[in-house]
Amino acid sequence: MISVDQAKHIIKTSCEPLRPVKSLLESASGHSLAAEVLAPFDIPGFVQSSMDGYAFAFEHYAAGVPMKIAGERAAGPAAGDARNLVLAPGEACRIFTGAALPGGADTVVMQEKTTRQDDKLFIGEHEMVKGQFVRSIGAEIRHSKQLLPGGHFLNPPSVSYLAATGITEVSVYPLPIVSIIVTGNEFQPRGTEPEYGLVFESNSLGLKAALNAVGIREVKTYYVKDSLKETTDMLEAVLTESDLVLLTGGVSVG
Repeated sequence: MISVDQAKHIIKTSCEPLRPVKSLLESASGHSLAAEVLAPFDIPGFVQSSMDGYAFAFEHYAAGVPMKIAGERAAGPAAGDARNLVLAPGEACRIFTGAALPGGADTVVMQEKTTRQDDKLFIGEHEMVKGQFVRSIGAEIRHSKQLLPGGHFLNPPSVSYLAATGITEVSVYPLPIVSIIVTGNEFQPRGTEPEYGLVFESNSLGLKAALNAVGIREVKTYYVKDSLKETTDMLEAVLTESDLVLLTGGVSVG
């Protein structure tokens, strides 16, 4: 009999990973990355507002002095002249979260701190900081930065994270095809009345549930009697169609 640590060492040193495959990101959850993933772009790719409010140039701001409202910017592609909007000194632009800052602006004040009268903007008395509520280019993710390392297990949050960078495909390890071989003479089918000397086999269901919990769905279960020939014959058969074979039973002195 060997220890659990010895068994784990044998598994780690004897098994090889499956050949990586390309997977669409939308189908990659539940797989492990076969290679690191690097950011293909700067995120955001433009200077962006992180707040609903008004954008302006900090150097032209003076407490208590109204600014002229010149234009509006919403998230998404700017239409017409809005894309080329450049603020003059003393001007401010209505802006929404996620929108690109107009030229000449470097600071955003949240709308709750302002009062608007026609085309005039009044900013309430509070401490202003240059660059507040502004995301610079690459503030979240820099181009070529490692997003996730190889071996990372992809779950829904990590898939969403990669999707936000524009990635559509990743290299992953395929999920293995697994066979479970149960050995023993003492088992009877579940759902039947208990018979003298027999028990209900449970190990295979526990193993299958554990495999399902990590996304492995292609699992088959086979039963053999306590016979060396039956066991070896079954092993030879399932090894041709399985990436992994689990045996349960026959772990006493036999």
